[in-house]
Amino acid sequence: MKKILEPYEKDNLILRLLLPDDINHTLQWRNNESHRPWFNTTNMISEKEHHNWYQKYLKIDNDFIFIITDQKGLLYGQLSIYRINWQARTAEFGRFLANPKYENIGIMKKACKIAIKLAKETLNLKELTLEVKPNNQKAIHIYNSCGFISTESNSTMTLIMKIKL
Repeated sequence: MKKILEPYEKDNLILRLLLPDDINHTLQWRNNESHRPWFNTTNMISEKEHHNWYQKYLKIDNDFIFIITDQKGLLYGQLSIYRINWQARTAEFGRFLANPKYENIGIMKKACKIAIKLAKETLNLKELTLEVKPNNQKAIHIYNSCGFISTESNSTMTLIMKIKL
């Protein structure tokens, strides 16, 4: 059973768990033409596929998808801390999706920094790892500015970055 995490608020942003009412928004963000190239699966996702995925997500106890919002309830995007190894206190970090209305205003960078604090303070993790496509310079810049360091490339398609918490 998935842990219930309270919303985490810092610097006028709130990270809260994904809710059923968010699903249509995240599907639109995921299917956005400018976002799809950065995922391993670049095809369009159907509403049925997305809802089925959400039902499976609810049953996974080491996977947390956060909606990035504020006190006004504006939805800026999502990010995830997942594949948490509770014993080793490590996890993967990513699944970033920005609401196209709020891209390029620094929200995702700010949310990344807040999520790193949440991982350390709330989830008691000591390391986060992420995978990014090497040509996704915008994302790599954000990750570097948040303290992630490139550690290896497991193919020409994936760069691995880590941060110690």
